[in-house]
Amino acid sequence: QHRSETFSYSPDPLDVSGLGNGPDAPINGGQDVDALFVEAILPVSDALEVQAAVRYEDYGTIDTIDPKLAIRWQASENLGVRGSWGTSFQAPSVRQMSISSQSSIIDDPASLNPETGQLECVNRDVTNIAIVTTQGGDSLKPQSADSLTFGFVLDVNGTDVSVDYWNFDYDDLITSDEGAQAILANDCSDGVINDPRVRRRADGTVAEITSEFINTGSVKTDGFDVSLSHTLDTSEFFDAVNFNLGATYVNKFEVKTNSSSSSFDGAGSRNFGNQFRSMPKLRGNLGITFEKGVHTLSTQLRYIDGYENDQSDTDIDSFVTLDGQYSMRLFQDHTRFSMGVKNLLDEDPPSLGENVRPGYDNVIHNVLGRTVYVSLTQSF
Repeated sequence: QHRSETFSYSPDPLDVSGLGNGPDAPINGGQDVDALFVEAILPVSDALEVQAAVRYEDYGTIDTIDPKLAIRWQASENLGVRGSWGTSFQAPSVRQMSISSQSSIIDDPASLNPETGQLECVNRDVTNIAIVTTQGGDSLKPQSADSLTFGFVLDVNGTDVSVDYWNFDYDDLITSDEGAQAILANDCSDGVINDPRVRRRADGTVAEITSEFINTGSVKTDGFDVSLSHTLDTSEFFDAVNFNLGATYVNKFEVKTNSSSSSFDGAGSRNFGNQFRSMPKLRGNLGITFEKGVHTLSTQLRYIDGYENDQSDTDIDSFVTLDGQYSMRLFQDHTRFSMGVKNLLDEDPPSLGENVRPGYDNVIHNVLGRTVYVSLTQSF
């Protein structure tokens, strides 16, 4: 395999001149990658199958060899056991080594003293739009990981159950540094406004915040995936009724920024004060589908667990929404007409707390509320 990746960006001329939102410049980048992948499936016996694979990648400046081994054992007619081990490798992408900018509404914990004209760490409810620039640092290194999974699949009287345990151990994980709002908050944590990542205008308001992609020392995470489905082939009113349940539980997300630092667990946290995304421990979907001839009616109950808001030491409530969809197959099943509703009960996303922007966690939750849609699909 040969991959050739390019990235280019042409900013507005006003931004290039410095007269627009902020100083900006054109960007051009590229990366060529050569790879070789070999996989073998070995039927050891009627009940035991082994898969072995190895991948070689050459990025020009670095190369890597990553193996993978997977085993599936059909212990009985109804029970299958499976597991896998492997390593992976990812070099910084062209995007991560480049620069991008976007506008963001920020709350500034610092402001000018109206009497002395000096900038000080006093919150006077200053809110403005700033440019948030994210760029790759010169010291950015590739990330690697060891992965281990183990689980089973059970089929009993039309009910399929699968449970899988997963464990990932990352080194030099590539991720963006603190968010813009967290950078501002941490700048005032010692009472001195001196973070070089924050550029201010003459009136003291924030013009630009710069964040970098960085390597986090190590991340160890594990958890479980659970899936359950059951089908009633016939019922009094329907041709078939299908039940399905899927859930993911994150047991831990242990982070060490370097070998000498203490670790913290990002699972169950908004992770506002660090570079990771919001991470509820539990998410799950429960669905029921009814089929009658060419008609299908389905409902889906979606659950997102509550988690800690480390910005304000409060808790973000769990979020439950209900979706529904009706579809009809037409013209010998080549055409499908569908209409449905997302968030049928028009639930509001849980609050981040009083006067905490943007009011809800837009990484995890959706603020649109009840949404009606119609679709038409044609296959040939």
